[in-house]
Amino acid sequence: MLVDRKTALHLRAQAIIFHALFLGLVVVLAYLSTQYSADLDWTAAKRNSLSEASAALLTKLPGPVTVTAFVTENPGRRELVRKVIGRYQALKPDLTLELIDPNTAPDRVRELGIGSDGTLLFGMAGRTEKVAPDFRGDYSESEITNALQRLARGGERYLAFLDGHGERKHDGEANHDLGSFGKLLVARGLKLTALNLASAQRVPDNTALLVVAGPQTALLPLERDLIVQHLARGGNLLLLADPELTTEVAPITAALGLTLLPGVIVDPRAQVLGSPDPRLVVVDRYQPAPFTRDFDVMTVFPVATGIEFSELHDGYAVRPFAASIPQAWLESSPVSGVVRFDAGPDREGPVTLGVYALRSVPGAAGAPAREQRVAVLADGDFLSNQFAGNGGNLELGLNLVSWLAQDDDFINVHVTDTPDATLVLSEAALLTISFGFLLGLPLLLIALGVTIWWRRRRA
Repeated sequence: MLVDRKTALHLRAQAIIFHALFLGLVVVLAYLSTQYSADLDWTAAKRNSLSEASAALLTKLPGPVTVTAFVTENPGRRELVRKVIGRYQALKPDLTLELIDPNTAPDRVRELGIGSDGTLLFGMAGRTEKVAPDFRGDYSESEITNALQRLARGGERYLAFLDGHGERKHDGEANHDLGSFGKLLVARGLKLTALNLASAQRVPDNTALLVVAGPQTALLPLERDLIVQHLARGGNLLLLADPELTTEVAPITAALGLTLLPGVIVDPRAQVLGSPDPRLVVVDRYQPAPFTRDFDVMTVFPVATGIEFSELHDGYAVRPFAASIPQAWLESSPVSGVVRFDAGPDREGPVTLGVYALRSVPGAAGAPAREQRVAVLADGDFLSNQFAGNGGNLELGLNLVSWLAQDDDFINVHVTDTPDATLVLSEAALLTISFGFLLGLPLLLIALGVTIWWRRRRA
């Protein structure tokens, strides 16, 4: 096509205008990029963003938080601290960060007990919590958020675990103990202690929650009376009862109008889930309760019995929150071999295995009335070291304890670390990849090059 001079000038003018506008757009975008910023986390596990649990906690912190980072003059480490704390500052503007070189403040480091370079000191309302980096120099969101939870809780309120009757120990390492669960409670700022009522003669007034976790022997009359008095004063209680030990806690359940039924629950889904023991009960639906709101994770109860209750008893409003499926039943005979439902002695499902009770009690010294909270679970194994990691057992236990201890703000605030993203390859896979990239791929490219050269030469 012939192009005359006028058309050529017109096309050239269009090209000049286009390039000028394009260059102007680039300049404008470059300027805007210096004025505004946006962070986008495209990682699969959102490892560069705060979890919903951390964000929820920040909205509930009552006052300003200070963070003092004891970091040497290392630009990389200081930038990492600013980046990590910046995620929290974005959601809580009154969280401030101060960087201090520990080499320039040895007295302060010694006074505060700062042990390693990079230690973060969180402060709020006169209380402090420390978080140290891991062996790689990184900071765990779980550790930081737990430190903030401890700051928010504060106070000297204890979770007292009844002791002296072979109960599950809150710091024990045996399979039947509650050590793993206890460590999580401590990490979230709760103070745990063992309580021997035979020597203490009273449940201390600063007990936020009394936990009775499967006593193996009967309580002394004095101890039973002290627990009943604790309930009468409006104290909170968590009772973890085991099917074979129902008589040991009968005086406590009687005070609440509850009856632990003889026998164990048999769940036909156990074998479907791969368990050879039909006594394993799976709960994936929960009745409405303050601590099961937005909780829809399956929980596993290894050996549970049923609970019979009255909805009203001595001022308590009793409600169920966990039960077996309708196809399950309460087996009255010893479980062995093939188990079948017997319409006479066995009880049809669904069988209730968890209840909670509420009661309004007068406040101390003219204070407003407050709410007393009690929960009873007919299986203590679900929080034991052996089974706590199954499904949502730990999360349900944490929710339950937070609610019973009157820490409603911390229900569902449980942070889990980013899952391990390490790729583990077998030796055969490593050899295949190594030889493939170091030898196989170069040889393939050479062969392709030689083939193309040979065809062109023959053409």
